[in-house]
Amino acid sequence: MRTSTLRSITLSAVLACAAVAAFAQSTSRPGEDNYPPGAPNAARPGVPPSGARVGPRYTPGWSMMSKEERAQHRSQMRAAKTPEECRQLMEEHHRLMERRAADRGTPLRTPPRAACPAR
Repeated sequence: MRTSTLRSITLSAVLACAAVAAFAQSTSRPGEDNYPPGAPNAARPGVPPSGARVGPRYTPGWSMMSKEERAQHRSQMRAAKTPEECRQLMEEHHRLMERRAADRGTPLRTPPRAACPAR
């Protein structure tokens, strides 16, 4: 009986550690694509060839967009074939969000991270 209790406690501790480790490695937030920069696309299934990323840390005006607009923006960014196409989409999006912010009388915050890879 003592051995089974010890096994149960040990198993619980191992599972708890594994869960904490898995959670710590997950840096994505709900509704956000968080691709690690620098890794080849073959190692990142589902990542567009352009390396585009979307989410509040990458997309200006994220908080001013509806769920539908976010989904549309995400699909457009994922459809970008090259980093240049990604940058063109982001420039267009930035202009749209600047107009929206001006209409609301609020400043447009620049996200801390770039949505498209550097040139």
